[in-house]
Amino acid sequence: MKYVTQNTNIKVPAVYDWNGTAQNPIKTPYIFMERLPGQHLYKVWDELTIEQKKCVSFSWNGFLDNIYIEFGMS
Repeated sequence: MKYVTQNTNIKVPAVYDWNGTAQNPIKTPYIFMERLPGQHLYKVWDELTIEQKKCVSFSWNGFLDNIYIEFGMS
């Protein structure tokens, strides 16, 4: 996530702490990160107009293009 933040224009939440193993006090892998403003897409998708859904789709395509270009996958 740090790499994406430093090398693209995609807004990524800051990671405060993480542990990928169960060898920690809560005994399960975890990640604590910043909460970004906005709404969960799955909660509002059905209320969006076709034009709004197209806009979301184009935005996602832009994010993916940005990542593909950065990682040399395009």
